[in-house]
Amino acid sequence: MSTDVFERLDRGIDRVREEINEAIDASHQLSEELRTTVEESLEELDDRLETIRSQTEEQLDAAVADSQESGEEVRQEANDALDDLEDTVATLRERVEQMGEEARQDSIEAIDTLQAELDDLRERVNE
Repeated sequence: MSTDVFERLDRGIDRVREEINEAIDASHQLSEELRTTVEESLEELDDRLETIRSQTEEQLDAAVADSQESGEEVRQEANDALDDLEDTVATLRERVEQMGEEARQDSIEAIDTLQAELDDLRERVNE
């Protein structure tokens, strides 16, 4: 009878050992599945971030290009307007030179002041 008890005890220990081994195997399998899932999730996140980065770079590049084109157009329009003003100043200067000496001198000084302001304005436009 004592043999029977020991045999049953041995079988019980064997069953516990099998269950522990199965639990360890299941744990390894679960760990492997979890690791694979985490790696796949990280790869998917990397892909999404790369897509977002690429799209953002494209949009920023387009916005900068548009801004530069607009800035150049505005600069050109301002320079054209300044050219027109300088032509008008030159015409005014020619007419003033035909005036009397005192009126001519006062007008030339006013025109020189206006020309200096136009030169300053052109510098600021082109900066």
